[in-house]
Amino acid sequence: MQTRLSCKFLVLPIAALLALAGEGAGQNIDKFTVTGEMAKKAMVRGEINVATAEKLSQVCVDFARQRKLEVANVILAPSGETVYAYRMDGNAQSPFIMETAMLRAKTALARHQSTRALYNAAEGNGDLSREIRYFATPNTYAVPGGVPIIVDDQIIGVMGTSGMGEPDEDCIYEALTKVIGAQPKRVPKLPRPKQFGPGAPQGEQPTPAPVQR
Repeated sequence: MQTRLSCKFLVLPIAALLALAGEGAGQNIDKFTVTGEMAKKAMVRGEINVATAEKLSQVCVDFARQRKLEVANVILAPSGETVYAYRMDGNAQSPFIMETAMLRAKTALARHQSTRALYNAAEGNGDLSREIRYFATPNTYAVPGGVPIIVDDQIIGVMGTSGMGEPDEDCIYEALTKVIGAQPKRVPKLPRPKQFGPGAPQGEQPTPAPVQR
């Protein structure tokens, strides 16, 4: 009797552990990427599929409409090929808006990080010399609005958005969370710098500001 009771009481903890393991499991990368016969034809795996790209873009379009804004979206594969591109009528019809969405996507792909991280290291903290270096570097557009699309710790593509200003990046994270699920921690938004000037030379720490007396 005592042995049976012990086994009975073990069932609940084991079931709870299995449930927790299921909750902590990674996202299913195959759900969002090209697989099966299509992957065999393309000879590429781990690339965002068109269905997922279209859903991401639609969330951003809905996001813009709710705010009476227009947006342009570009989604690239890890190879740099365009998977999906869409622009709304209105302000987003400007060729510049579509081009900046593409530049943000290319930057996120080349750097494997959000363009917010580059912005924070340059214009975001008032470092104009670094900002100039970034804009002089190919595929480097240090303006928020380009984000890697990460599933199971793998980049399956990148998304660049333009046309709304400050909300560009917000709509991407809303889309990624709604379509794919929980995302890595966002790069924080810094307070706007109060002054601009040359930053410290590469490899050197910036000089501390003088103490105000």
